[in-house]
Amino acid sequence: MRRILDEIRHRLWVLLDRRRANSELEEELEHHIAMETEALMRESGLDRDAARRQAALAFGGLGAVREATREQRGTLPLEDLARDLRLGTRTLARSPRFTAAALLSLVLGVGATITIFAVVDAVLLRPLPYEHLDRLVELSEITPEGDLFSTSDLNLLDFRARTTTLDGIAAVAFPSQNLLLDGDEPVRLRAVPVTDDFFALLGVRPERGRTWEPGEVPPGNDARSVVLAHQTWQRHFGGDPGLVGDTVRLGAERWTVLGVLPPEFRFGESADLWIPYPIDIERERGDHRLSAYARLAPGVDIASAERELRDVITRLGEQYPETVGGWDARLRPLAEVALGPEARATTLALLVAVVLLLLLACANVSSLLLARGATRGDEMAMRRALGAGRWRLVRQLLAESSVLGVVGAAGGLLLAAIALPLVRSLGSGALPRIEDAALDVRGAAFTIAVAISASLLFGAAPALQLSATAPRQWAGGGLRSGSGVRSTRLRSTLVVAQLAAALVLTSSSLLLFDSFSALRRVPSGIDLDGLVAADVSLPMDRYGEGSEQVRLFYDRVLEEVRSTPGLEAAGATTTHPFRGPSLANTVARPEATERAEFVEIAWRSVRPGTFRALGMPLLRGRDFIADEKELVTILSASLAERLYPGEDPIGRQVRWIRPEGPLARVVGVVADVRDLDVATEPRPTYYWNQHHMGWPDLTVVARGTLPGDQLVRALSEAVRRADPLLPPPETSLVEDDLSRSMASPRLSLQVFALFAGAALATALIGLYGLVAFTAASRRGELGLRVALGARPGDVRRVLLSQGVRLLFVGLGLGLVGVLAISRLLRELLFDTAVLEPRVLLLASSLFALATLLACLLPALRAARQDPVAALRSE
Repeated sequence: MRRILDEIRHRLWVLLDRRRANSELEEELEHHIAMETEALMRESGLDRDAARRQAALAFGGLGAVREATREQRGTLPLEDLARDLRLGTRTLARSPRFTAAALLSLVLGVGATITIFAVVDAVLLRPLPYEHLDRLVELSEITPEGDLFSTSDLNLLDFRARTTTLDGIAAVAFPSQNLLLDGDEPVRLRAVPVTDDFFALLGVRPERGRTWEPGEVPPGNDARSVVLAHQTWQRHFGGDPGLVGDTVRLGAERWTVLGVLPPEFRFGESADLWIPYPIDIERERGDHRLSAYARLAPGVDIASAERELRDVITRLGEQYPETVGGWDARLRPLAEVALGPEARATTLALLVAVVLLLLLACANVSSLLLARGATRGDEMAMRRALGAGRWRLVRQLLAESSVLGVVGAAGGLLLAAIALPLVRSLGSGALPRIEDAALDVRGAAFTIAVAISASLLFGAAPALQLSATAPRQWAGGGLRSGSGVRSTRLRSTLVVAQLAAALVLTSSSLLLFDSFSALRRVPSGIDLDGLVAADVSLPMDRYGEGSEQVRLFYDRVLEEVRSTPGLEAAGATTTHPFRGPSLANTVARPEATERAEFVEIAWRSVRPGTFRALGMPLLRGRDFIADEKELVTILSASLAERLYPGEDPIGRQVRWIRPEGPLARVVGVVADVRDLDVATEPRPTYYWNQHHMGWPDLTVVARGTLPGDQLVRALSEAVRRADPLLPPPETSLVEDDLSRSMASPRLSLQVFALFAGAALATALIGLYGLVAFTAASRRGELGLRVALGARPGDVRRVLLSQGVRLLFVGLGLGLVGVLAISRLLRELLFDTAVLEPRVLLLASSLFALATLLACLLPALRAARQDPVAALRSE
């Protein structure tokens, strides 16, 4: 083993310090020759010069000895490679315009590829930081109507007790709480309640301290302990290591800090801290407020566990028909749920787009190398004539390509470092974990792989083509046989590939633009003009839930808003438009006795005046009033039609949740709205009067005539005037919230449009270069045609016909490419067919026009040439 290591060390030394190694070799050779010279002078009586010549001849030639010695070192292939790379670098330096054009294509292609790979790696490839991720699943209940739903406290306990295929079930509770951190300026921290076995289920180990042990927080226990997110510990507590085990004041109470989570931990929406959720056995079984997660038992597959779970919920339905009857259950891999189908489709689409762009860049560089090869015929012919084999030339040409690839990869890495923060900003809210996208070791390895692959990809065809040229095929510096035809055909093939890839990207970007435009045109049902919203969260220790203090606070807020100059209408709702949360339940006509008669609905709790503030027209009846004497409701138009088709619902009653649930009298009907996602149909919606509910966390909405930033400031200040001790509410224009809800389709459109522009420009440059090269190589032929009577228009047609043929082939292959990725595109499109004739015709027409313009300039130049000068050049 030691001998092997010494040999490796010696070879590395020879390779890295080649000059010193060669110097030592020369000294050793000189020593042997000198000794042999002295011996010949003594034995044969030769003079020194003759003896030295004889000694050198005895060695068989110093050059051969040097080569044999290098072969014995085992470094000759690497030395040859280094020599080829140095020669390739010098050759490229002598052609600065060619080198700049090739590197520009490579830097764009490789830079885009590295950037998108970093995104794909963070979003799609990098596993979630949980133990046994392959065994973690989301547990959802399914309503009788087939919708995925959360679970309830009592159902969760039964699932735990009655299943053997699940190795644990934990839950995250809704809604999250907001706790105020005392200080000079109060800070609102988002606290997410979780069951005590949540972190154990995920296998998350805290960076400091500990988390709860399973069973540590029994049902009904009101433990005041928290686990901090890492960024909260750093930002608000200065990363104090002594904080663990100590208490902090959150609101009016002190909470014990159990631990700090690692910085890479994320789960769902961002949380500042985590608090324990004690299972409430007094809560109704139909009160679904838990998002449940489970871990499969070792050796159990998801299908087997789901069968057992469905059997359990079926038995629960028989036992509790009024709340569980007709319900089902489903398990989905957590990794799949965390990503989501839209994000997966978006990420894969970006990957396909960047691969097409990289292939197009490689094809463009190959085309440039072929064009450059047309000027290197004499060089290659001379080297072949002097004895260089074909594969020796291939190696040299690939070395030049490798230099381009490495430099292009370095430039691409620099471009990616600049572009990645921009992509993270554009993708924020569109793709999960995109904030983790970074250029790390995996990115560096990918860069090296891309550099090597790209070098071989764009360098192989030109190297094989140029090295195959025999000396007799060249005369006076130009191709004179079928080699030139083969070169032109190969360049034509590369140009067709570029045109096809560019058309795929162009068509896809136009389809995404059409889809995004259709999405923007969808009426939400909410008047966005001058509409602003502020999320208000009241500390439970000061206000409580459902208390008179809560109602009085929101009365003061709405009075402050309505008295603020520039603000005209105000209200409050449980759901921030286009941000959530989404609230759902079931209702039915009062005579309903079976669970199947209940309708799945979305529900909102709103203050009087909210519909006017949101610009939602009241179709029938009246709005809520503050001093309602009975339980009343307002229905959306679709729910009114569903419950009372063809009838006037005003004055009728609606039953809530279950056959024995409370009844509410209908006092109004409002228009349907898409208040969460404009891409989905409006859900039948049931509205409560929030004035009687007293929820502490509401979204205050207001409409005004001020400019946007002044609207935001005016509403925020009005809320602070109602209670100066509260932190500033998170306030935004609802139009901006709608825009943010479209982040994913916007990201796809922006990236595809950027790539399509780069691809189209690259393809057109390649086509222009091919037509110009053809015109130059056929200069004598075209001059002869003109001399024999051909008109300039005939010359233009000859060259344009070549471009048109390539255009039609590229169009055909491009449309086939669009069809090939149609399944992926279909998941990204809204109200737009993948093979939308109008869009594809527009893309093809624009593409054809741009292609013809690219061909026209060299054709016009060739048509204007002097035939006499052209013939003389031949």
